[in-house]
Amino acid sequence: MTGASINLTHLDGKKLKIVNKPGDVIKPDDIKTVDGLGMPFHKQTYKTGNLFLLFKVKFPDNLKNEDVNQIRTALEI
Repeated sequence: MTGASINLTHLDGKKLKIVNKPGDVIKPDDIKTVDGLGMPFHKQTYKTGNLFLLFKVKFPDNLKNEDVNQIRTALEI
């Protein structure tokens, strides 16, 4: 919810840093698209498609009271 920075290694070995904007919440099974960083087109290796990132987010089944208090403080609830 406050933004995220994701570092990954592309299939060609390049290091990528994907930045999620503050306020843009990543939910389970969200798909984010990164324009132009996908695989090259067949017989047109100078052109590349889009890179798709699928997020598998796991939430806890329950929280301890101190965790709830920390979250409320952080979110100013």
